[in-house]
This record gives sequence, structure tokens and C-alpha cells, in this order.
Amino acid sequence: MAITSLGDGAIVSTSVSGGSMMHVIALRMVVAILVVAAAIPAEAQTKTLRFLLQFSASNPLGRNVLEFVRDVETRTGGAVKIEPTDLQMLYGDNEVPWVVATSVADMGLAPLGQYLTDVPAAGIFSQPFVFNFDALVRKATKPGSEIRTIIDTEILTKTGTRVLWWLPYGATVGLSKAVPINSPAGLLNQKVLVFDGVTEELVRACGGDPFRVSTVRQFSAFEMGIVDVSMTGVFSLIERDLWRATGAVTKTHHAPLLFVVVVNQKIWESLSGEQQRILTDAARAAEERIWDRFSAIELDAYLFAMTKGIKTYELSTDDIKAWRICSSSMLESYVERSGAIGAKLFAAYAKLRTDPCCSTAVARDSNLGR
Repeated sequence: MAITSLGDGAIVSTSVSGGSMMHVIALRMVVAILVVAAAIPAEAQTKTLRFLLQFSASNPLGRNVLEFVRDVETRTGGAVKIEPTDLQMLYGDNEVPWVVATSVADMGLAPLGQYLTDVPAAGIFSQPFVFNFDALVRKATKPGSEIRTIIDTEILTKTGTRVLWWLPYGATVGLSKAVPINSPAGLLNQKVLVFDGVTEELVRACGGDPFRVSTVRQFSAFEMGIVDVSMTGVFSLIERDLWRATGAVTKTHHAPLLFVVVVNQKIWESLSGEQQRILTDAARAAEERIWDRFSAIELDAYLFAMTKGIKTYELSTDDIKAWRICSSSMLESYVERSGAIGAKLFAAYAKLRTDPCCSTAVARDSNLGR
């Protein structure tokens, strides 16, 4: 009788009499396989995350996400795979926060404005002419900044989703069929497509009739005559084919358009510490790339508009003053909705307005009446 130990306290007894040596050899091979399998760490097994992505690879946001996907797979040696899934026929981008929070998808790309219901404080970026130049926006959204830290924490606490990185999508513009909307008077009797509550409030306060719809349905809204104007980004001319339905771009530039990539917190906690570190590092790299490229990307979008015969209009000092007057009540209502968190954000904002990074832009915008 031979005694074989499996190494984990289990004992197997086998007889070698009667020509059964082949059985012993076979058993030892099974034991060896079990021992090797037990030694493989859990994180070596492939972890697949479903990513709700509603932008094409030709879009700067879609391209940025796909670069992140490839980076994560490379850094983890294939142990973590992220599968972009386009579910736009089922869910609009206004539903991404809910889709990720409820684990219908593990990750997603969502407009920051879609978190306003759960996190009213996030509406600080949508307030008219508050974050109205690039240097200030980028400084406020950098990892570790006070404003971003507050908002990221609120999103995690209120929705159970963790923000991995922030993406710019340019400044808000007004896309209209022919007549620009330089002044609020241009909104009178106009049906205006909006994507969040703050922009809806702005349009209503300045004389327009807001209509809430998902970004993926913009073209059909124009085509069916449901809307006359869209308060959106210039990239919608390309990504949503709005160059076919509009003829004028008004650079109101009253607020930045921002997106966030989020992951379900329970999914995040299921990753190993090393995997979390890799995803965090890849997210930081993706964020730096998109911000560094964005000025050139936005310029290309305006050049595209020009090739399609779409005219671009700038606001005058008087136009800006008129927009400020009609929207003057919005800051007060924001403070009421956001409470103590909103007060903290505005205190942090006041510090940024005096930061060396933004002092030149502050002086320039003051001269323009912004």
C-alpha cells in the first residue's frame, strides 16, 4: 500500500500490487494538475466588464474610451477585458447613470448633467457663464481638485457608481435651422432641445420652450419638426448628422459640456487591488490624452461645419449681458437645490478664479462682459 499526499491535508491510499502501477501514475497526474490549478491566483482568470458606449470610434469620446479599453487589456495581460456595447436602441445617454447603477452595464459614459437629479451640486458646471473658458474648466476637473473631489464623492455616495475620469466635449452652442440665437430674443417661440434640467431652466427663463430628449434622437427631433434649436455641442453636427438639419451655429459658450466614465461600485470592489490600480492609471492616461487633444479636435468640428455651408456666429458684449440678465435667477435656485455642498463648491470656485492658471482668462472675459 502506497500513501500519497495531495499537499492540502488530504491523503489518498493506493495499492501498487496486481499490475496497477498505471493507475497510480494516472492518479499522480491528476494530483499534479489540481496542485497547479490551486496555485493560479484568482485575478489571472479573465474578468469581463460590459461598457455602455453610445459614440462611434470616429467620435473623440468614443475613440478615447476604446484607447482605454485596449490599454487596460494590455496592462492586465488580458486578465481584464472591457466590452463596449451600443445599446442606444434600448437606452439613451440620459439613462446611463441608471443603467450602470443597477448593473445592467458595468461601466458607461454619461453626460455630467444626467446626474443632476441625484447630485444637484454637479449643476455648478451648467450655470450660465460660470465656467466659460477652457483653463478654468480644466483646472476644476483635474484629478484631486477640490471641486472634482466633492462631485465624485457625491456621485459615489448617492448613486453607487465611481467616476474614473472626466472628458470634455467642448462648450455649449446653439444649433438652429437658419436664424442664429445670439440674443435671448432668438429663443422666443422656439422649441429648444435640451439634455439636462439646468439648460431647461435657462431656456425657459430666457423665453424658449424646452424639450428634453436623448442626444441620440436629435436628428429625428429636427426632422419631425419637434424642435427648432438644440443647445448642444458642435460635434452633434457630425456624430448626430445635424449638419443635414441645421444651418447656423451660435457660440453661446455659456457652459462646458462634460462627460464622465463611471463604473458600478460593486463591480469595482470585485476587482483585485492591482486591477483597480491598473484601471485608475489607464483612466488618468486617457483623461490627459483627451484634454490635450481637444482644442484641435473642436477646431476640426468647426472646419467641418464650414465645409457644409453652416454659418458660425459669435456673441457680442451686449448679447452676453442680455443672456446674463435673463438667467440671473438661476444661481440663486442652484444654491437652494445644492445646499451646503453647493456652498463648498462655490468657495472652491472663488479660489480658482484667482489662480495663476486662469488670471489672464479672467481679465479677458471681464473685458468681454462675461
